Order: sequence, then structure tokens, then C-alpha cells
Amino acid sequence: MFIGNQTVYRKNSVKQVGMFRSEIDGMHDYDLVLRVSEVAKGIYHIPKILYHSRKISNSTDTNNTKKIGQKILEETLTRRGLSGKVLTTSYSDKWNVKIDVRGLPKVSIIIPTAAKSGYVRGKKIHFLMNCVESIIKKSTYTNYEIVVLHNGDLLPEIESQISKMKEVLLVHYDKKEFNLSEKMNLGVESSSGEYVIIFNDDIEIKSHDWIESLLGLAQLKGVGAVGAKLIFENNTIQHLGVVWTLGGPGHVAYGSIETEEGHQCINVLTHNLLMVTGACMMVRKTIFMELNGWDLNFPLNYNDVDFCLRLVEAGYRNILCPDSVLYHYESASKDGTSTLELLMLIAKWGNVNDPYYNPNFFRINPFYTLNWGTAQYLKYNYEFWLLRKLGDRKLSYPLKESSLFFSIITPVYNTNKKFLSELAKAILNQTYKNFEWVIVDNGSTDKDTLNLLNHLSLHKNVKLIDAGSNLGIIKGTQLGFQNSKGDYVLPVDHDDLITYDALQVISNVIANNNYPPILYSDEDKTNPESKFSAPFLNLIGIH
Repeated sequence: MFIGNQTVYRKNSVKQVGMFRSEIDGMHDYDLVLRVSEVAKGIYHIPKILYHSRKISNSTDTNNTKKIGQKILEETLTRRGLSGKVLTTSYSDKWNVKIDVRGLPKVSIIIPTAAKSGYVRGKKIHFLMNCVESIIKKSTYTNYEIVVLHNGDLLPEIESQISKMKEVLLVHYDKKEFNLSEKMNLGVESSSGEYVIIFNDDIEIKSHDWIESLLGLAQLKGVGAVGAKLIFENNTIQHLGVVWTLGGPGHVAYGSIETEEGHQCINVLTHNLLMVTGACMMVRKTIFMELNGWDLNFPLNYNDVDFCLRLVEAGYRNILCPDSVLYHYESASKDGTSTLELLMLIAKWGNVNDPYYNPNFFRINPFYTLNWGTAQYLKYNYEFWLLRKLGDRKLSYPLKESSLFFSIITPVYNTNKKFLSELAKAILNQTYKNFEWVIVDNGSTDKDTLNLLNHLSLHKNVKLIDAGSNLGIIKGTQLGFQNSKGDYVLPVDHDDLITYDALQVISNVIANNNYPPILYSDEDKTNPESKFSAPFLNLIGIH
């Protein structure tokens, strides 16, 4: 789950969806955030570590967790009127959803070709012929056409073969000054499909249902472009989305092994992102025409990047679909890149703030690596990095109280005294003071736990509720919620920690961002000795 543990909810939004569901044992937070997101617009990611999740050995049933998560997502699809399959991954808390195609809309595959040949796996091939034949032989989707744009330089035998293929429409691009954007726009205008796939001629199909995988997502409301996972001949990644780095656009996970799962399973999970490559990009034709196609000011490079940025500017979101896997013999049919076009892209868009790439990542490259900073002594020492970040953000979030009242809710049952004491210290010493800590005692019998709870109950910010018996996490949290008074609620596990400025940061973000119904932060892990490690930096931006 990308959201993580530190999730803050506007209280009336939680009441609107019926609060927690007791039958979703162990995944209640995941279920709740999905349901709240359906009734309230606005989810805000706070790209700061505010939560420390205690990493201790336990007897969690991974298989059962997977089943519950799968059930939650299947119910989510039903509520949203969608049909699809929920697929498990090797991670117990991450799933992939494959959306079914509605109807059988026509898809036009637009291929501008330079009519070149080259070597693949030691064999000389004609890239266009190899591409077209792989589409026809391997694709399971049936309602498509292939629009090939050529410059009049196809070999006679190649043109003869392709013109006989019933799936192919040949279009002659005869402009004296070559412009790939103009060529692509001509292809789309000449097509008859409801959806178009912008496609390179140096691509070969790997996954047979590649069109269905893209189309199911492209049919979703608000979606602009959908990109595929592209791999090199040696099965390393060429494209898994595009991130805006300090030097402009860069390919995510470029050169990494295809089977690697990547940061938070990014290599195998469908996800939103800022940009995808035009080597394989599906978009609804009406949307393409709405934006007047590709910008002719980018005659060879960055036209796809510019188009994706304009899609986001127009209110659409772009998606990377890792289930659609294609071989890409990168730029085998294109001549290099242009620094002038990159300068033009930067001049047009400036230093883009990529909301899908956590600002704590190093932006020199797009590989999801933690930005340690320039000081050498901080490198690879995570706790030093964390302390520096905590100090820096005190300047960004000045201490000021507001009318916002928070309720922190924690169900407790025979909690380790050390863990509960540390949590109490973190909560009761918050820099923001306008809160209550609702503790639900689920029938604890441990003397140390009971003594500490009695001591905590004397604090003015603490409301201790005796449940009488062990209700479990979900029902205990539900009871705490029913007895809370906050405008926003923060469920916090009894053996975890929050940073001392967590409420202050959250309060400022809420006030400055139109009071969103859901907020979530980054987090990390802490061991039984309270040493911090393993930062969990979320991938999703503001929605």
C-alpha cells in the first residue's frame, strides 16, 4: 500500500462512509482510505517522515493478509462500477489491478517509420516489418488497425508486403523538412480508431494482451496517456515511466533487471506518474485532438514529454502499465537527441515540480535513491539525515496554534512498557498542543501496562476508555473514534512512534491546502531499540 501508516482523516468524511469495518481484520486502514477517497475529493501527501513504524517479529499470516487485501480491492472495483482482476505480488501488502476492457472499441496503432534495418539477437531485421508482424501474430486484441507513416523510402518488396496486410493503412508523409510531431499528428488524423497508440517501429511485442492492458486503463475517467513497460533485447528496463530530474526528463529504472521489483514494487505495479514515452503511448483520440496533438516546435525529441505535461496541465493523469511489456530496440530508427530541443523544453516548462517523485529522492537521476545531501559525513547514515531534516523543517512550519483540533486514537492491549512509554513521550510532547489522545484499553491484564495507563490518564490531553475486554484493533479504534472530538483523527498503533512536530506539520498543511479529507506522510522503521532505518518514501503526489 503506497499510503503507509501515517494517515490523517477529516472526521466527518470517516463518519460518512461508516467508519471502520470489523470484518476487514488487519487491513482496516487500507479499506478505510479507499472508501473515504470515493466520497471526498482531495488527498494530500506530506513528503516528510512523521511516523516511525515499529519493526518487531510477529506471527502475521501473510497469506491471510493477501486474501483480505484482495477482497478489499475486489469490493472497491464493485463499488466503483469497474470490472477487473486483482493480482497478488510477492509483497503481502501490494496488489495489481487489471481493469477489464469495456466493449470492443477500435484501436489505431500509429507507426511513423524511417524504413531502417538493423541487428537483433544477431539477426538482421527490417524494423518496421518485424514490428508489424509481431503485432499481428502476437496481439490477442482483435479490433485494431495499424497506420504506417512512411517518407516514400520503403523498399518496394517491403511496401508490397505491408500493403497486402488487411490490418495496415499506409500513409505517405511527403514534407521536405522532416518533423516527427507533424508526422505523428497526420497519422492520428488519418486513423479511424476511438483510441490511438503512438508507437515506434523498433518495438516487438512480448505480452500478448498488451493492448487490453493499456486500453482498460485508458478507458478510466480522467486518464490521459497510458504507457507500457519497455525492455531492451537483454531484458533490462528501457522505460518504466519518465521522471523530471534536475536536468530534465529521465527514464525510471533505466538499465535495471526487468524482474526486479524496484522501490515499493514500482516495476510491477500500475501507478500514476507525470510522463510516459511516445515509443508506446495510448490515449483517447478525442483527447489527442483536444490538445492539438504533438507540438510542432519539437520536431524530433521531447514531443512526447511536452504532450504528457500538457495532459496534466489540462487536468488528466498519466499511467504506467507494467502488464503491457514490449521489447524496444531503443532509437534504432531515430537519429540521436538534440540539446537545443531540451533547452526549448526547459524554457517552455521551467523546473517542473514532479508530484509523483518524492522530493526526498535524489533528483540527479530517476532511480528512487535517498538524497543524502552534500555533506560527506551524512552519506549512508540515515539517522543523521533524519535529524537534519527535522531541524530544517522547523523553519518551514513555525509554531502556531490554530482552531483545528486533532484526535489521536490508540487501542492498547498489554503493550510493552518501553514501547508505550516512548509513544506517550512522542505524543504528549507535541509542539502543537490542540489535541486529545484517545487511548482504548482493550482489557489489558499486564500490571506494567495498567500502571502506565493509569498514570497517563491524569494528563489533560489524554482520554482513557476502558473497553472491558479485548475488542481487537478495529473495534478498539472504532470505540476511540466514537468518543473522539477532533476535526481530524489520526489512528496510531500502540507500539509505533510519531515525530514531535507531526501535528504541527499536519496542521499547517491542512490550513494551506483547503482542508483535504485525507493526508498521509512518509515514514520509516524503528527497531525494538528505537533505532530508525528503512525510510518508506511514498510515490504518489497531490490528487
